[in-house]
Amino acid sequence: MIIREMYLSKLIEYKNNGFVKVITGVRRCGKSSLLKMYHSYLLDNEPEAELLYLNMELLENISIRDKDSLVDHIRIRLGKLDNTKKYYFLFDELQNVNGWEEVINGLHANGNVDIVLTGSNAYILSSDLATLLSGRYIRIDMLPLSFVEYLEFNELDPSKIERRHAEEELRNYLECGSFPAAVLADSAELKRDYLSSLYDSIIVRDIITRHQVKDVQALHHIISFIFETVGKPFAIKNIVNSIKSAGGRISHETIVDYINALVDAYVLYPVDAYDTRGKKLFSTKRCYYVVDSGLRNAVVSPLSRNTGSLLENTVFLELKRRRYKMFTAYAGENEIDFVARRDQDLAYVQVTSSLENENTRAREYRSLNDVKDNYPKYVLTLDNLDWSANGIQQVNLIDFLLGKQLT
Repeated sequence: MIIREMYLSKLIEYKNNGFVKVITGVRRCGKSSLLKMYHSYLLDNEPEAELLYLNMELLENISIRDKDSLVDHIRIRLGKLDNTKKYYFLFDELQNVNGWEEVINGLHANGNVDIVLTGSNAYILSSDLATLLSGRYIRIDMLPLSFVEYLEFNELDPSKIERRHAEEELRNYLECGSFPAAVLADSAELKRDYLSSLYDSIIVRDIITRHQVKDVQALHHIISFIFETVGKPFAIKNIVNSIKSAGGRISHETIVDYINALVDAYVLYPVDAYDTRGKKLFSTKRCYYVVDSGLRNAVVSPLSRNTGSLLENTVFLELKRRRYKMFTAYAGENEIDFVARRDQDLAYVQVTSSLENENTRAREYRSLNDVKDNYPKYVLTLDNLDWSANGIQQVNLIDFLLGKQLT
C-alpha cells in the first residue's frame, strides 16, 4: 500500500486533539486506504489503546443499519468503555447507518475517545452531526492523486524525473486521471473500463438513489454540458436551452438541484466569478471544475477534449490541495482564470499550454495587466522558455505540479 503522506500526516497531527476528524471526498479517491494506513499507524504507536475499525460497505457489516445495531456491535467488540483506557474509532462510510450521528456524539462525550469518519457525499456534514457536535469536528478534504503522488504510484522519483519523461507522464495523467485504481490498472483499456464503471457507480449511488432523481436523461445531459465546458462560466439558462434544443424540458430549479447533488458528491467544485473593477461577485456567472480529468474523459467525446481546459482543471485541483480559495475574475472583458487566496496571500493565475503564439501571449497578459494592484501575477504554461514580462512571472506548469510555490 502506497502512503498518502499529505493526508496521513494530518491525521497524525490531529490525533487526540479533542475533535472528530471527518475525511470527505469523491468515491474511490483513497479514503478507505487512508483509514487503513492510519489504523496501521495506531497499531504500531498506540499499543495500549483499544482500536475499532469498521467499514460499513463490507458484507460482514451489512446488518449494521441503525444506531441500535451499531451500539450493540461496539459493545460486543469492546465491552463497556473503560475511563482508564484510550479508544480509537475509525468508521468508513458511516452515513449509511440510520441515527449514526447520535452514536458519534455519545462516543465523543467520553474524553478518552478519538474518532475518525469518512464520507463520499456532503450529507455527512450537512446532517445532524454538525448540530450535535457544534463545531467540535475537523474536516479533511481528500482528492485523487496529485501529480507527485501519481509519479510515486508509478514508482518514479518526482525529484529526479527528466523533463521529457515528466511531460509524457503529464499527458497520461491528463488522459487517464488520478484515481488510485485507474493509475495502477495494467492497460489503457482497463483504465477506461474502470473509470466508466466508477462514473456509473457515483451517479447511481450518490446522485440518482440518494437524491431520488426522476429525469436521469436530463441529469446525464447536465453532466455532459458541464464536463464539456469545464472552467467556463455559464448561466443555468444555458443548460435549459441546451436541453430544450435536444427535445427535452426541465426547470431552472431542477437543474440547480442536480448540480448541487453533483457538488455534494464531490464530482464538481463550483467557482464564482469576481469583478475586479467593481470588487464584487457576479450574481449569474459561475463555473465548475471536475474532480478528475479521467472521469471527465470517460463521459466527454474525444472531439470535445481540450488540452487547455484539462490543464486548467489540473491547476485548480492542485491549488485546492494547497488550501487556496479560488475565483474566476473579470477585468472588463478580460478573463483571469484564478484569483487564488490563502490566508493573507493572494495571486492572479492564468493557465495556457503555451505562450509561443504572439496573439495568445497578448491575450493572457492583457487580462493580468488590466489588474492594477500589486499582488503577484503568474502564467502557468508547458513552455521551457521564459516569457516573463512586465512583472508577470511565467512558471513552467510541470515545475508547479512538482511543488514550486506561487507565493
